[in-house]
Parts: sequence; C-alpha cells; structure tokens
Amino acid sequence: MSNQPPSSLNDELNALGRNLSSLFKSAWESPERQSLQGDLENGLKQASEAINRAANEFSASEAGQRLQAEVADIRRRVESGELQSQARGDLLNALQKLNNEIQKAASAWSSRNTPPTPGGES
Repeated sequence: MSNQPPSSLNDELNALGRNLSSLFKSAWESPERQSLQGDLENGLKQASEAINRAANEFSASEAGQRLQAEVADIRRRVESGELQSQARGDLLNALQKLNNEIQKAASAWSSRNTPPTPGGES
C-alpha cells in the first residue's frame, strides 16, 4: 500500500479534470495536429479550386450554355405567368378527364345494381 493518505472523490475528479485539460492542450498544440490541419486546409483549397474550374468549364461549354438558356427561359416563363397558366390549364384538363371517367364508372356500377323493371324494361 501507498504511504499517501486516501484522497477524496472530489480530489480525484479535480485531478482528472486537470489531467484531461493538459492532455487536450498538448494534443491541440502538437506538431502532428498542426500538420494535419495544414494538410486539410490545403486539400480543401485544392478541391475548391478544382470545383470552380469544372464549373467554369461547364458554363463555357455548349451543354452549359444550353442549360443557362433553358434556366433563363423557365425564369422568364415563371415571371410572366405563362408557366402558371399552362400548369393550371393542364391540371384543369386532367381533372376534367378524371371526373368524366369517375362519372362513367359510377354510372356503370349504378346500372348493374338497379333491379330490372317488370316487363323487361330497364
């Protein structure tokens, strides 16, 4: 056994806090962490530059120009209300067709469930 007097739980928790703080500070200030941080920063910078180059190249390409023109056309159609009118007309047409089909189905079900009238007339 040790010749030191038994310490309290509070003393040990305080010592743990100090030791963890010292460990984290040493790890944060270590050359390895600083090197890793530099590598990450450099890698992110290079990735950002590559993405920007690719975006610029795409924008200058024929496909990029077509995409920009299509986006501009959609924006113009949205701002003018043309797209909204077209969507409203398409939705109205689809709803009319759906209602007609439902009405036909309801009539067919209704005629099957109607009992025959005397004399053979329906």
